Amino acid sequence: PDQEYFVDGLTEDIITALSLWKSFPVIARNSMFSYKGQAPDIRKVGEELGARYVLEGSVRRAASRVRITAQLINSETGHHVWAERYDRELEDIFDLQDEITHRIVATLVPELERAEREKSAIKAPANLDAWDCYLHGIAFINDLSHDAIPRAREMFARVIDLDPGYAKAHAKMALSYHRELWLNLCDDSDEAARTMLQYAQSAVRLDDSDSFCHTMYALALVWDDHIQLAIQEALRGLELNPIDVDANFSAGTVLAWNGRPKEAILNIENGLKISPNDPRRTMFYSQLAAAYFDDEAFETAIEWARKAIDLGNRGAPNANDSLANLIRISSLGHLNRMAEAQAIAEQAGTMAANFERTEGLFQLRKNTNTNDQIREGLRKAGLSE
Repeated sequence: PDQEYFVDGLTEDIITALSLWKSFPVIARNSMFSYKGQAPDIRKVGEELGARYVLEGSVRRAASRVRITAQLINSETGHHVWAERYDRELEDIFDLQDEITHRIVATLVPELERAEREKSAIKAPANLDAWDCYLHGIAFINDLSHDAIPRAREMFARVIDLDPGYAKAHAKMALSYHRELWLNLCDDSDEAARTMLQYAQSAVRLDDSDSFCHTMYALALVWDDHIQLAIQEALRGLELNPIDVDANFSAGTVLAWNGRPKEAILNIENGLKISPNDPRRTMFYSQLAAAYFDDEAFETAIEWARKAIDLGNRGAPNANDSLANLIRISSLGHLNRMAEAQAIAEQAGTMAANFERTEGLFQLRKNTNTNDQIREGLRKAGLSE
Protein backbone atom coordinates (compact mmCIF):
# COMPACT_ATOMS: atom_id res chain seq x y z
CA PRO A 1 0.00 0.00 0.00
CA ASP A 2 2.81 2.46 0.83
CA GLN A 3 4.29 1.94 -2.62
CA GLU A 4 0.89 2.52 -4.23
CA TYR A 5 0.45 5.77 -2.33
CA PHE A 6 3.91 6.84 -3.45
CA VAL A 7 3.16 6.07 -7.11
CA ASP A 8 -0.18 7.89 -6.97
CA GLY A 9 1.40 10.90 -5.28
CA LEU A 10 4.29 10.99 -7.74
CA THR A 11 1.92 10.78 -10.71
CA GLU A 12 -0.24 13.59 -9.38
CA ASP A 13 2.77 15.78 -8.62
CA ILE A 14 4.19 15.28 -12.12
CA ILE A 15 0.85 16.18 -13.74
CA THR A 16 0.62 19.32 -11.60
CA ALA A 17 4.23 20.34 -12.25
CA LEU A 18 3.95 19.83 -16.00
CA SER A 19 0.82 21.98 -16.05
CA LEU A 20 2.77 24.89 -14.55
CA TRP A 21 4.87 25.26 -17.71
CA LYS A 22 1.82 26.07 -19.86
CA SER A 23 3.77 25.22 -23.02
CA PHE A 24 1.43 22.37 -23.90
CA PRO A 25 -1.86 20.91 -22.60
CA VAL A 26 -1.62 18.16 -19.97
CA ILE A 27 -4.34 15.52 -19.55
CA ALA A 28 -6.14 15.77 -16.21
CA ARG A 29 -5.42 13.46 -13.28
CA ASN A 30 -8.75 11.61 -13.32
CA SER A 31 -8.41 10.67 -16.99
CA MET A 32 -4.91 9.30 -16.44
CA PHE A 33 -5.81 7.33 -13.32
CA SER A 34 -8.37 5.33 -15.30
CA TYR A 35 -5.39 3.38 -16.72
CA LYS A 36 -3.92 2.65 -13.29
CA GLY A 37 -2.70 -0.92 -12.85
CA GLN A 38 -3.07 -1.71 -16.55
CA ALA A 39 -0.57 -2.18 -19.36
CA PRO A 40 -2.52 -0.53 -22.19
CA ASP A 41 -1.35 -0.01 -25.74
CA ILE A 42 0.20 3.47 -25.79
CA ARG A 43 -1.16 4.25 -29.23
CA LYS A 44 -4.66 3.47 -28.02
CA VAL A 45 -4.16 5.63 -24.92
CA GLY A 46 -3.01 8.52 -27.08
CA GLU A 47 -6.00 8.13 -29.37
CA GLU A 48 -8.52 7.89 -26.51
CA LEU A 49 -7.12 10.91 -24.65
CA GLY A 50 -6.06 13.00 -27.63
CA ALA A 51 -2.49 12.99 -26.30
CA ARG A 52 0.49 13.10 -28.66
CA TYR A 53 2.91 11.96 -25.94
CA VAL A 54 2.48 9.61 -22.99
CA LEU A 55 4.72 9.42 -19.93
CA GLU A 56 4.72 6.01 -18.28
CA GLY A 57 6.80 4.56 -15.49
CA SER A 58 7.20 2.07 -12.71
CA VAL A 59 8.38 1.86 -9.11
CA ARG A 60 10.17 -1.13 -7.60
CA ARG A 61 11.29 -1.39 -4.01
CA ALA A 62 13.90 -3.62 -2.35
CA ALA A 63 14.35 -3.08 1.40
CA SER A 64 15.35 0.59 1.78
CA ARG A 65 16.12 1.09 -1.92
CA VAL A 66 13.70 2.20 -4.60
CA ARG A 67 14.09 2.19 -8.38
CA ILE A 68 11.92 4.53 -10.43
CA THR A 69 11.81 4.35 -14.22
CA ALA A 70 10.17 6.85 -16.54
CA GLN A 71 9.82 6.91 -20.31
CA LEU A 72 8.25 9.34 -22.72
CA ILE A 73 6.59 7.73 -25.74
CA ASN A 74 5.24 9.24 -28.94
CA SER A 75 1.73 7.82 -29.01
CA GLU A 76 1.43 8.27 -32.78
CA THR A 77 4.47 6.12 -33.61
CA GLY A 78 5.03 4.13 -30.41
CA HIS A 79 8.67 5.27 -30.43
CA HIS A 80 10.54 6.18 -27.25
CA VAL A 81 11.49 9.85 -27.04
CA TRP A 82 13.26 9.75 -23.68
CA ALA A 83 13.86 7.35 -20.79
CA GLU A 84 15.58 7.56 -17.42
CA ARG A 85 16.10 5.46 -14.31
CA TYR A 86 16.46 6.78 -10.77
CA ASP A 87 17.91 4.67 -7.92
CA ARG A 88 17.47 6.20 -4.49
CA GLU A 89 17.47 5.41 -0.78
CA LEU A 90 13.92 5.45 0.58
CA GLU A 91 14.40 7.66 3.64
CA ASP A 92 11.84 10.47 3.56
CA ILE A 93 9.16 9.49 1.05
CA PHE A 94 7.93 13.06 0.58
CA ASP A 95 11.42 14.45 -0.06
CA LEU A 96 12.01 11.64 -2.55
CA GLN A 97 8.69 12.35 -4.26
CA ASP A 98 9.63 16.03 -4.63
CA GLU A 99 13.11 15.25 -5.93
CA ILE A 100 11.94 12.77 -8.57
CA THR A 101 9.13 15.08 -9.68
CA HIS A 102 11.60 17.94 -10.15
CA ARG A 103 14.09 15.75 -12.01
CA ILE A 104 11.55 14.25 -14.39
CA VAL A 105 9.71 17.45 -15.20
CA ALA A 106 12.84 19.59 -15.65
CA THR A 107 14.17 17.05 -18.15
CA LEU A 108 10.85 16.28 -19.80
CA VAL A 109 9.92 19.80 -20.89
CA PRO A 110 12.99 20.37 -23.11
CA GLU A 111 12.73 16.79 -24.41
CA LEU A 112 9.14 17.42 -25.49
CA GLU A 113 10.16 20.64 -27.19
CA ARG A 114 13.04 18.87 -28.94
CA ALA A 115 10.79 16.07 -30.18
CA GLU A 116 8.25 18.54 -31.51
CA ARG A 117 11.00 20.61 -33.13
CA GLU A 118 12.40 17.57 -34.95
CA LYS A 119 8.93 16.83 -36.27
CA SER A 120 8.46 20.39 -37.53
CA ALA A 121 11.95 20.46 -39.11
CA ILE A 122 10.72 18.40 -42.07
CA LYS A 123 8.05 20.97 -42.95
CA ALA A 124 8.61 23.57 -45.64
CA PRO A 125 9.09 27.09 -44.14
CA ALA A 126 5.84 28.30 -45.73
CA ASN A 127 3.91 25.55 -43.94
CA LEU A 128 5.14 26.28 -40.42
CA ASP A 129 2.32 27.05 -37.99
CA ALA A 130 2.63 29.17 -34.83
CA TRP A 131 3.75 26.23 -32.68
CA ASP A 132 6.39 25.19 -35.23
CA CYS A 133 7.75 28.73 -35.41
CA TYR A 134 7.82 28.94 -31.62
CA LEU A 135 9.87 25.74 -31.38
CA HIS A 136 12.33 26.92 -34.02
CA GLY A 137 12.64 30.21 -32.14
CA ILE A 138 13.49 28.38 -28.91
CA ALA A 139 16.25 26.45 -30.68
CA PHE A 140 17.78 29.68 -31.98
CA ILE A 141 17.49 31.62 -28.71
CA ASN A 142 19.12 28.79 -26.75
CA ASP A 143 22.04 28.77 -29.19
CA LEU A 144 23.61 31.81 -27.43
CA SER A 145 25.58 32.72 -30.58
CA HIS A 146 25.46 36.26 -31.97
CA ASP A 147 23.82 35.40 -35.29
CA ALA A 148 21.13 33.21 -33.69
CA ILE A 149 19.34 36.12 -31.98
CA PRO A 150 17.89 37.76 -35.13
CA ARG A 151 16.81 34.35 -36.42
CA ALA A 152 15.03 33.66 -33.12
CA ARG A 153 13.37 37.06 -33.26
CA GLU A 154 12.14 36.40 -36.79
CA MET A 155 10.50 33.16 -35.62
CA PHE A 156 8.83 34.74 -32.58
CA ALA A 157 7.59 37.64 -34.71
CA ARG A 158 5.92 35.11 -37.02
CA VAL A 159 4.30 33.44 -34.00
CA ILE A 160 2.87 36.77 -32.86
CA ASP A 161 1.56 37.46 -36.38
CA LEU A 162 -0.11 34.04 -36.49
CA ASP A 163 -1.32 34.03 -32.87
CA PRO A 164 -1.20 37.53 -31.29
CA GLY A 165 -2.58 36.24 -27.97
CA TYR A 166 0.18 33.70 -27.33
CA ALA A 167 1.83 35.21 -24.24
CA LYS A 168 4.97 33.07 -24.31
CA ALA A 169 5.87 34.32 -27.79
CA HIS A 170 5.84 37.90 -26.48
CA ALA A 171 7.96 36.79 -23.51
CA LYS A 172 10.46 35.04 -25.80
CA MET A 173 10.62 38.16 -27.96
CA ALA A 174 11.53 40.08 -24.80
CA LEU A 175 14.20 37.46 -24.13
CA SER A 176 15.77 38.08 -27.54
CA TYR A 177 16.33 41.74 -26.62
CA HIS A 178 17.62 40.75 -23.19
CA ARG A 179 20.22 38.51 -24.85
CA GLU A 180 21.39 41.37 -27.06
CA LEU A 181 21.69 43.66 -24.06
CA TRP A 182 23.40 40.95 -22.00
CA LEU A 183 25.97 40.20 -24.72
CA ASN A 184 26.47 43.91 -25.47
CA LEU A 185 25.39 43.53 -29.11
CA CYS A 186 22.99 46.49 -29.33
CA ASP A 187 23.54 49.54 -31.49
CA ASP A 188 21.08 51.39 -29.26
CA SER A 189 20.80 49.79 -25.81
CA ASP A 190 18.16 52.28 -24.60
CA GLU A 191 15.87 51.42 -27.51
CA ALA A 192 16.46 47.69 -26.99
CA ALA A 193 15.57 48.01 -23.29
CA ARG A 194 12.37 49.91 -24.13
CA THR A 195 11.34 47.32 -26.71
CA MET A 196 12.07 44.49 -24.32
CA LEU A 197 9.89 46.13 -21.67
CA GLN A 198 7.01 46.53 -24.13
CA TYR A 199 7.06 42.85 -25.09
CA ALA A 200 7.40 41.74 -21.46
CA GLN A 201 4.46 43.91 -20.40
CA SER A 202 2.38 42.43 -23.23
CA ALA A 203 3.29 38.92 -22.10
CA VAL A 204 2.17 39.52 -18.51
CA ARG A 205 -0.98 41.27 -19.68
CA LEU A 206 -1.86 38.28 -21.89
CA ASP A 207 -1.16 35.66 -19.20
CA ASP A 208 -0.61 36.85 -15.65
CA SER A 209 -0.33 33.26 -14.39
CA ASP A 210 2.67 32.28 -16.55
CA SER A 211 5.96 32.08 -14.66
CA PHE A 212 8.15 32.81 -17.68
CA CYS A 213 6.21 35.99 -18.51
CA HIS A 214 6.88 37.39 -15.03
CA THR A 215 10.51 36.30 -15.26
CA MET A 216 11.00 38.29 -18.47
CA TYR A 217 9.15 41.26 -17.03
CA ALA A 218 11.53 41.21 -14.05
CA LEU A 219 14.60 41.30 -16.29
CA ALA A 220 13.08 44.07 -18.42
CA LEU A 221 12.44 46.13 -15.29
CA VAL A 222 16.08 45.79 -14.27
CA TRP A 223 17.24 47.15 -17.61
CA ASP A 224 14.68 49.95 -17.16
CA ASP A 225 16.09 50.68 -13.68
CA HIS A 226 12.95 49.76 -11.68
CA ILE A 227 14.82 47.64 -9.18
CA GLN A 228 12.34 46.90 -6.40
CA LEU A 229 9.53 46.06 -8.82
CA ALA A 230 11.97 43.80 -10.70
CA ILE A 231 12.65 41.83 -7.53
CA GLN A 232 8.91 41.48 -6.87
CA GLU A 233 8.30 40.19 -10.40
CA ALA A 234 11.23 37.77 -10.24
CA LEU A 235 9.95 36.30 -6.98
CA ARG A 236 6.42 36.15 -8.42
CA GLY A 237 7.73 34.11 -11.34
CA LEU A 238 9.45 31.77 -8.91
CA GLU A 239 6.28 31.46 -6.84
CA LEU A 240 4.26 30.47 -9.92
CA ASN A 241 6.70 27.72 -10.92
CA PRO A 242 9.37 26.93 -8.31
CA ILE A 243 10.92 24.15 -10.42
CA ASP A 244 11.40 26.26 -13.54
CA VAL A 245 15.12 26.74 -14.14
CA ASP A 246 14.51 30.13 -15.82
CA ALA A 247 12.56 31.40 -12.82
CA ASN A 248 15.29 30.26 -10.42
CA PHE A 249 18.17 31.64 -12.47
CA SER A 250 16.47 34.96 -13.20
CA ALA A 251 15.46 35.47 -9.56
CA GLY A 252 19.04 34.73 -8.55
CA THR A 253 20.43 37.07 -11.16
CA VAL A 254 18.14 39.96 -10.22
CA LEU A 255 18.99 39.50 -6.54
CA ALA A 256 22.72 39.35 -7.32
CA TRP A 257 22.51 42.51 -9.39
CA ASN A 258 20.93 44.25 -6.40
CA GLY A 259 23.37 43.39 -3.65
CA ARG A 260 21.72 40.26 -2.21
CA PRO A 261 24.33 37.60 -3.05
CA LYS A 262 23.42 34.97 -0.44
CA GLU A 263 19.84 34.73 -1.71
CA ALA A 264 21.10 34.84 -5.29
CA ILE A 265 23.43 31.89 -4.69
CA LEU A 266 20.57 29.76 -3.34
CA ASN A 267 18.38 30.44 -6.39
CA ILE A 268 21.08 29.93 -9.02
CA GLU A 269 22.34 26.73 -7.38
CA ASN A 270 18.76 25.46 -7.17
CA GLY A 271 18.39 26.12 -10.90
CA LEU A 272 21.52 24.05 -11.54
CA LYS A 273 20.14 21.21 -9.42
CA ILE A 274 16.94 21.25 -11.46
CA SER A 275 18.78 21.32 -14.81
CA PRO A 276 22.44 20.32 -14.26
CA ASN A 277 23.14 19.89 -17.99
CA ASP A 278 21.33 22.98 -19.20
CA PRO A 279 22.87 24.19 -22.49
CA ARG A 280 22.96 27.74 -21.07
CA ARG A 281 24.87 26.79 -17.95
CA THR A 282 27.90 28.89 -18.90
CA MET A 283 25.66 31.88 -18.05
CA PHE A 284 24.64 30.26 -14.79
CA TYR A 285 28.25 29.56 -13.85
CA SER A 286 29.46 33.09 -14.57
CA GLN A 287 26.61 34.65 -12.58
CA LEU A 288 27.19 32.23 -9.72
CA ALA A 289 30.87 33.20 -9.75
CA ALA A 290 29.84 36.87 -9.58
CA ALA A 291 27.45 36.20 -6.68
CA TYR A 292 30.16 34.42 -4.69
CA PHE A 293 32.52 37.29 -5.52
CA ASP A 294 29.92 39.73 -4.16
CA ASP A 295 29.84 37.62 -1.00
CA GLU A 296 33.67 37.79 -0.83
CA ALA A 297 33.92 34.00 -1.11
CA PHE A 298 36.81 34.39 -3.54
CA GLU A 299 37.97 30.76 -3.64
CA THR A 300 34.49 29.56 -4.60
CA ALA A 301 34.14 32.42 -7.09
CA ILE A 302 37.36 31.28 -8.78
CA GLU A 303 36.06 27.72 -9.10
CA TRP A 304 32.75 28.72 -10.71
CA ALA A 305 34.49 31.23 -12.99
CA ARG A 306 36.87 28.48 -14.14
CA LYS A 307 33.91 26.22 -14.95
CA ALA A 308 32.27 29.02 -16.95
CA ILE A 309 35.47 29.67 -18.90
CA ASP A 310 36.11 25.97 -19.59
CA LEU A 311 32.57 25.54 -20.91
CA GLY A 312 32.42 28.86 -22.76
CA ASN A 313 35.71 28.57 -24.60
CA ARG A 314 33.98 26.61 -27.35
CA GLY A 315 32.88 29.77 -29.15
CA ALA A 316 33.78 33.41 -29.73
CA PRO A 317 34.54 35.54 -26.63
CA ASN A 318 31.38 37.01 -25.13
CA ALA A 319 30.13 38.78 -22.02
CA ASN A 320 29.83 35.55 -20.00
CA ASP A 321 33.43 34.54 -20.69
CA SER A 322 34.69 38.04 -20.03
CA LEU A 323 32.82 38.39 -16.75
CA ALA A 324 34.20 35.03 -15.62
CA ASN A 325 37.72 36.12 -16.60
CA LEU A 326 37.44 39.35 -14.63
CA ILE A 327 35.97 37.58 -11.59
CA ARG A 328 38.67 34.91 -11.63
CA ILE A 329 41.60 37.31 -12.05
CA SER A 330 40.26 39.82 -9.51
CA SER A 331 39.56 37.07 -6.95
CA LEU A 332 43.16 35.90 -7.27
CA GLY A 333 44.25 39.51 -6.74
CA HIS A 334 42.20 39.75 -3.54
CA LEU A 335 43.84 36.50 -2.37
CA ASN A 336 47.31 37.90 -3.19
CA ARG A 337 47.96 35.12 -5.72
CA MET A 338 49.62 37.50 -8.16
CA ALA A 339 51.49 35.05 -10.39
CA GLU A 340 48.31 33.04 -11.07
CA ALA A 341 46.32 36.20 -11.79
CA GLN A 342 48.89 37.50 -14.26
CA ALA A 343 49.22 34.12 -16.00
CA ILE A 344 45.45 33.92 -16.53
CA ALA A 345 45.36 37.55 -17.66
CA GLU A 346 47.84 36.74 -20.43
CA GLN A 347 45.47 34.05 -21.71
CA ALA A 348 42.32 36.17 -21.32
CA GLY A 349 43.46 39.09 -23.46
CA THR A 350 43.47 42.76 -22.49
CA MET A 351 41.48 43.90 -19.50
CA ALA A 352 40.01 46.67 -21.66
CA ALA A 353 38.56 44.10 -24.08
CA ASN A 354 37.06 42.09 -21.24
CA PHE A 355 35.52 45.20 -19.69
CA GLU A 356 34.12 46.28 -23.06
CA ARG A 357 32.38 42.94 -23.59
CA THR A 358 30.85 43.09 -20.11
CA GLU A 359 29.65 46.69 -20.36
CA GLY A 360 25.99 45.70 -20.31
CA LEU A 361 26.43 43.46 -17.28
CA PHE A 362 28.33 46.13 -15.40
CA GLN A 363 25.51 48.61 -15.99
CA LEU A 364 23.14 46.14 -14.36
CA ARG A 365 25.41 45.65 -11.37
CA LYS A 366 25.42 49.34 -10.49
CA ASN A 367 23.49 48.63 -7.28
CA THR A 368 26.32 46.51 -5.87
CA ASN A 369 29.93 47.23 -5.04
CA THR A 370 31.06 44.54 -7.47
CA ASN A 371 32.46 46.93 -10.07
CA ASP A 372 34.77 48.63 -7.58
CA GLN A 373 35.67 45.28 -6.01
CA ILE A 374 36.67 43.86 -9.38
CA ARG A 375 38.84 46.85 -10.19
CA GLU A 376 40.42 46.71 -6.73
CA GLY A 377 41.31 43.05 -7.22
CA LEU A 378 42.85 43.81 -10.60
CA ARG A 379 44.85 46.64 -9.07
CA LYS A 380 46.16 44.33 -6.34
CA ALA A 381 47.22 41.88 -9.04
CA GLY A 382 49.14 44.64 -10.81
CA LEU A 383 46.63 44.83 -13.66
CA SER A 384 44.18 47.45 -14.86
CA GLU A 385 41.62 47.90 -17.57
